Amino acid sequence: MRVTIESGPFLDSWKRLQGRMNDEGFEAFWRATKQAKEAMHQHGYQNKTGALTDSMSFEASRRGQFSWSSVVRTGAKHALWVDQPTRAHWIFPKREGHPLRFYWAKLGSFVAFWHVRHPGTKGAGFMEHARQWFNVKAPAMIQRSIDAAITGSK
Repeated sequence: MRVTIESGPFLDSWKRLQGRMNDEGFEAFWRATKQAKEAMHQHGYQNKTGALTDSMSFEASRRGQFSWSSVVRTGAKHALWVDQPTRAHWIFPKREGHPLRFYWAKLGSFVAFWHVRHPGTKGAGFMEHARQWFNVKAPAMIQRSIDAAITGSK
């Protein structure tokens, strides 16, 4: 005796499950990207003007089935100097005939100089912090979402 079962309904169910797994995986990927950006905000740099934090953006996009791409970026011109270590360096005024003016907390007053020797910085490392956070946390978040799609739970 030979029994034949039409595979069409099973393939349709399999495709729907794949689609749901891909959608749930991408949603988790998007949430992880957003949380990586939030982790950047919490990683110990002084946010004096808010320009650096305000310039941070993120995007998550689909590259194919179960293939996603994430970009977290900062648009502030000074982001690299806050994030990465800098060596000691001289700072000169941008406009000729106008000294540098800034508030010097140690003196408790505003000062003016024709040039200053900046001691350099350690760098906040917030971009690396976001990357490490993402590499550690995102896979588990995505796996939980795909598992939930398979089992039908949330």
